[in-house]
Amino acid sequence: MDALLQVLAFVFFIVLGQILRLIGVLPKETMKAVSALVLYVTLPGAVIRVLHGIEIDVSLFSMVGVGFLVNWLVLGVAWFMTRRQSGSEMARFSMLNLPGYNIGTFAMPYVAGFVSPAGFLAVCLFDAGNALMCTGGTFALVGRNPEQPFLEQIKEVGKRLLSSGPICTYIFVTIMLLTHLTLPVSVMRIVNIAANANSFLAMLMIGMSINLRMSASDLWVLLKLLFWRYSANVVIALLMYFCLPMPSDVRLALALVVFAPLPAMGIIFTMKSKLDWQLAANLNSLSVAISVIIMSVLISLLC
Repeated sequence: MDALLQVLAFVFFIVLGQILRLIGVLPKETMKAVSALVLYVTLPGAVIRVLHGIEIDVSLFSMVGVGFLVNWLVLGVAWFMTRRQSGSEMARFSMLNLPGYNIGTFAMPYVAGFVSPAGFLAVCLFDAGNALMCTGGTFALVGRNPEQPFLEQIKEVGKRLLSSGPICTYIFVTIMLLTHLTLPVSVMRIVNIAANANSFLAMLMIGMSINLRMSASDLWVLLKLLFWRYSANVVIALLMYFCLPMPSDVRLALALVVFAPLPAMGIIFTMKSKLDWQLAANLNSLSVAISVIIMSVLISLLC
């Protein structure tokens, strides 16, 4: 029930964002300011709060690699479906928006009451690998210039990675975990304020971005993208549940979270790439609705 109420709260803020935009309280230009706050303030705060001072079970640390690999698999699916349009806006849009999972602000609160502590820790570590891609890694790869020399491409990817607030935060937190350092209580209070605002601003941003007036061709594009994404996720979930050498509770938790919706970061990076960010917002909102249905059914059947 708590998880359902959390999801309903997300939906409420998405609807609120759309209403505030339509009545002119939050004009379209506000999107840039809100997305900057999410990218450089609230999401880094959420990352620090989740990972600060945790003790990581070495046997589960491989889940970071699994989260990273799964993003590459879906990125490969996006490349495959647009291979004949290589370099086009549609190819870049697909590769920016198909990979990635909204775990921190959606899947974690949704599955928290249904998975074991070990399963929940596995989800957190999976999200660390996932975040390396969806908070900057995918944007860096898609945005590189393939005609440049290889070393120049590497420099460009590195520059884009270090321009991501969450990526820099993950590097900072990793150093702290390895050196067993912790932040002062006064600093953590500030971090908690930023983290508490993250879900609200991310959902508000999605709501502000949604354009309900879609052409039939745009709707067809969205349905096609969602079909490929969730088809890939079905295969990934089955591989995780039946093939990972982990306890059953860990495998179940991971199989659930790969049905999480698209991350809101996709909208931000679509905007930074000067692509159709309103289409990205519509894709994101549809993925939220589909994920709520799929995850609710799976939880009722398996948990």
